Amino acid sequence: MMDNEIIKSNDSVLFRMKAWKWLLLLIIGLFGMTLLYGLVYAFPLIIRNVYVTGIISLAGCTLMCFLFYIVVKNVERRPVTELSLRRFLPDTVLGWVVGGGAIVLSVLAMWMAGVYRAEFFSLEWQILVHDLFLFTVVAVAEEIISRGIMLHMIEERWGTTVALVISCLIFGFLHYFNDGGTVWSSVAIAVSAVEAASYIFSRTLWMAIGAHLAWNFTQGNIFGIAVSGHQMEASVIQPDISGPEILTGGAFGAEASVITVVISTAIAALLIWQAVKKGNYLSFRCPLRRRKGHAMPARQDASGDL
Repeated sequence: MMDNEIIKSNDSVLFRMKAWKWLLLLIIGLFGMTLLYGLVYAFPLIIRNVYVTGIISLAGCTLMCFLFYIVVKNVERRPVTELSLRRFLPDTVLGWVVGGGAIVLSVLAMWMAGVYRAEFFSLEWQILVHDLFLFTVVAVAEEIISRGIMLHMIEERWGTTVALVISCLIFGFLHYFNDGGTVWSSVAIAVSAVEAASYIFSRTLWMAIGAHLAWNFTQGNIFGIAVSGHQMEASVIQPDISGPEILTGGAFGAEASVITVVISTAIAALLIWQAVKKGNYLSFRCPLRRRKGHAMPARQDASGDL
């Protein structure tokens, strides 16, 4: 029995599903969760009271997780181990270490290269907490959409490599329309696949959510760097960032810096390598050649369901 539960076989519901049903389910899942994401995200932007924002944000995140759980439980008819409560704390903390660590190392390298300098420090805690709630909504929604739905559904039919490439490219190029977005910044986000690698490594959404949240908050609200083209209202460090855009990332932020790309890609590669060793990497397969009743060995975890 493997450490991380993920039932993947040639007899899985998604693998055996007819192509048009699978595609329809994918479209409905992505559209429905994106719509809910937009509704929940709007409140922290409109309501500036940090307490009300916190309640609405956490309630919205809980609702998104609950709906994901219900759909997976009833459509795929399997344990929803991506949201295992037993794994919530350790995997979220590990995700924070991975996502936040990638940014800390990147900023340290930018400082050593002379393109990042701390000017002064400030602590506007209400704005920082407000943004933390905002980024929590972003992390939960985008990880459910990109990893829980997109990567998982493609992976069940074509294997991890195909799912990883397609989902990361789509995730990266959705940022093309952000302020300062370019083809390079989109490619940079696609290959800096720390969140996707966290999901594949842990087989829970908690680690991917933790990495995503720490990545955004550390970058924007700790170091004062634009997050995917969005400059945050407050940050602990007020920086002076100047130099070649290939090193600073320009208006898009450190995510478009070659320094961040190299560091985060190395971390992602390490996580994926460990995922392969743990048996959490599904080899290529083609649903056109599916054989009903023929199953690959299932990989299961004693952690069980929610």
